[in-house]
This record gives sequence, C-alpha cells and structure tokens, in this order.
Amino acid sequence: ESTNGGLAGELVSGLEIWINPLANPDGMYRDNDTILFPIRANSAGYDLNRNFPDPENPTSPVLQKETLDMMRFMEEKRFVLSANLHGGEEVINYPWDKWTRTHADDRWFDEISRRYADTVHLHAEPGYLTFLDNGVTRGSVWYVIRGGRQDYITWGLGGREVTMELDKTKQTPATELENLWNWNKRSLLRYLGEALYGVKGTVTDALTGAPMAAKLFINGHDIDSSHVYSDTLSGEFYRFLSPGIYTLTFSSPGYISYSTEITISEWTSSVSLDVQLEEIKSVYPAPPESGLLIYPNPSPGGFVVLPPTVHAGGATVTIASLSGQVIDTRHIVTLPGIPEPIDCSHLPPGIYIVTYNKDRSGSVLRGKVVIWPFISR
Repeated sequence: ESTNGGLAGELVSGLEIWINPLANPDGMYRDNDTILFPIRANSAGYDLNRNFPDPENPTSPVLQKETLDMMRFMEEKRFVLSANLHGGEEVINYPWDKWTRTHADDRWFDEISRRYADTVHLHAEPGYLTFLDNGVTRGSVWYVIRGGRQDYITWGLGGREVTMELDKTKQTPATELENLWNWNKRSLLRYLGEALYGVKGTVTDALTGAPMAAKLFINGHDIDSSHVYSDTLSGEFYRFLSPGIYTLTFSSPGYISYSTEITISEWTSSVSLDVQLEEIKSVYPAPPESGLLIYPNPSPGGFVVLPPTVHAGGATVTIASLSGQVIDTRHIVTLPGIPEPIDCSHLPPGIYIVTYNKDRSGSVLRGKVVIWPFISR
C-alpha cells in the first residue's frame, strides 16, 4: 500500500487525469430512469461499442451523437493513455481489434496488460481475470471487430488505449462492487502510472521558444499511424516504448528535421528530451481557404496534402487513376496548418486524383497530382 501511496502522489502531481463514468446514457437509463436492464445500444438502436470510425471504411458506421461528442472531446484533450472499462468477461484487451497484424508497440501493450493482470492475481480470489492468456489478449486474437474505441484512439488520435473487461457479469451486483474495487485498485493506479514512463519532453521553435506541433516518428519501427505528435499548445509529447534502442525523428513542415538515438533500459525508464527545431527558409504555403493543397505538384512521388483549417483532423486519403480506379487508401490525421506527407513513390508516372474524406463531417476535397520523377542535370 505504501508503494501505491507514493505512486498516487506522483499521479496527481505529474498527470492530468480525467474520469468519464458513463458514455451511453440511453442504454443505461432506458427503463424509466433506472439501471435495472442496461443495454449496449442507444435509443436509435446503434451499438456504441462499434460506432467509431474505421480506417478502411470511413463512411461506416453512421456516427451517433454520443460518439461524435466523445470524439470531439478526445480530439480536444488528446489523451496519451486511456482505458475503456466493460463488463461481460474478465480480460485486458489491447489493439488491434480490427487487424490481425500486430501494432508497432505490441510488446509494450502486452507488457502493460500483463502487469495489470498479474497484480490483480496477487490480491483477487483464485480464478479471477484469467480468461484467454491468463487475463490478457490482443483483441483480434479473441475476435475481430470494427468500430471499436481503443483502435480509433490508437490509430486516429495518436493515443494508446486498452479495453478492460473486469467482470463476467454485465452488471456487477452492488454487494460485489467492493471486492471488485479491492482486486483492481492497485492495477488501476499502476496503469495510470504507465504514463510516467517512456520518452517525454517538449518541441519548441529554436528561435522564438514557442511550442510546436511536430511529428515524432521512430525509424524502422512505426507503422499503421503508430507515430505521435507533440501538442499544438504546449509542445509536449509522450511516447511509450518497451526496452530497446530507438532513433527518433522530429519533423514539422518548414523546419529542419531532428533525429536522435535514445535508450529505454527497462520498463519503468523515463527519458526526458527537449527538442528545438530550426526554421528553414523555404516553407509551405498557408492553408488554402477552400479546396485541397497538394505540394509539390508535379511530384517525384512524395508530396503533402493540406486542407483548409476547418477540415483538419482525421481523414481518409485515396489515390485513384483518372479512370476512377482506387490505387491507394490510407487514414491520416492533419493538424491545423500542418501539411501531412503522402508517400506515393511506388506509383508509376502519371496523373492521379487525390480525395480527402474528412471523418465525422464526411466533407470531401479533391485535387490532381502529377507524379513524375525529377531528373538532376
């Protein structure tokens, strides 16, 4: 208990912690304002556990008000670590739910989930939280779903989230709540404490000292939008990593990229890193008032897309031939005024249609890009 007491002090002094007790009021209070028979669907009949944007099919599902409100809130706060609590089984479930391939940080996800379950086993009755791999699973190993929140946060917002299934009973009887709390409270505190480890710091403008939004990409490691961004207002960034040696690259349009090597020596390592980026003379144009800016154009295969500020956020970008055949589809997250790079070096020379489909609003922007290799003379 003394250890957790010390950790609790670190949590409240070193982190900003938010607790959302209920995300589906329709499903909870559907029976004359009681909670006797809660369900997963809202009043419109949509299962909110499957209602977040899908990277491969952004127009499905039909996003509900509860989902849109939660997305708007999370986009504003940009939580670096979160958990989604459920009943119905006893297991800690981590991404991906939708893909059978592993996340770039699969080892880290598995380790923090294992620490949660193993700590529970020290304090709970025998047999509790032992489903699948003794209380831990990658989502798709259990079963594949689309539209889950943990996947959306992880690929769409640059955060990290797991789903905690904490009771086989969907609605825990009041008489069992104290036991459930006593079995899980140390693990819950420890899970919050995971946000204290890894690499963290700030990115600022080398000349003015102003905080910057920059992309943090780990060479030879990051895939499927596993990279993170520094916060636009504070310049702060967090990246949770398993032990190892990593090359981190910080980049922002109009600035010289900066790369550095760091070592995570153990699971509870904390590496502080403050980065200053120097502005370069050649900068990208300002965001367009309308339409989609594609730059450079013609392009040797790599270009950036920049939508109007009001259209920044999560979006799906498709590359199609002039005949309309879709050649490439990917999900991106653009920050206001920050171009997002698109690598199309695998495409043969030609003219292509670029479509930018904004999450939530469904607004569509289009433009053409000419792919043509630049030849040095």
